[in-house]
Amino acid sequence: MLRPATPRGYPRCERLNGKCLPRRWNEQSTTYGASLLKSQPVVYGCILATVAMGSLIRDKQSPWQVGGLTVASSVMFYVVTNFAVWASGSLYPTSWGGLAACYTAAIPFFRNSLLGDAGFAVVLFGGFALLEASFTSLREHRELSLAAR
Repeated sequence: MLRPATPRGYPRCERLNGKCLPRRWNEQSTTYGASLLKSQPVVYGCILATVAMGSLIRDKQSPWQVGGLTVASSVMFYVVTNFAVWASGSLYPTSWGGLAACYTAAIPFFRNSLLGDAGFAVVLFGGFALLEASFTSLREHRELSLAAR
């Protein structure tokens, strides 16, 4: 029986989906995977906090309120989730330098998250405002639901 060849320079090889991977690669993917799993409840908590923040403007939605809460929820997600990744201790050292490195490495993701959140807020809230302006039945339904409270 022939054994698969071990990649050059690696004494051991790990099997993943029938492929032989160098041990170093497998350890690296395990580290990233463990870090993501540890911070996943924090991500869901941030989503729930964003929903709670949105309920503050349920009755009256101005563009300033929607924009402010969009930025606030993006900043909250960035600060809280990156702190959770740092606190897990698997990717960054648990020191002030490690915390700074964690937040610095996440800046490009924050920019994209903020742009995505702003884009979706414009499409969803702006689109609904355009539909309300076009269809009186949507306006009437909203006014009735506000009067019932």
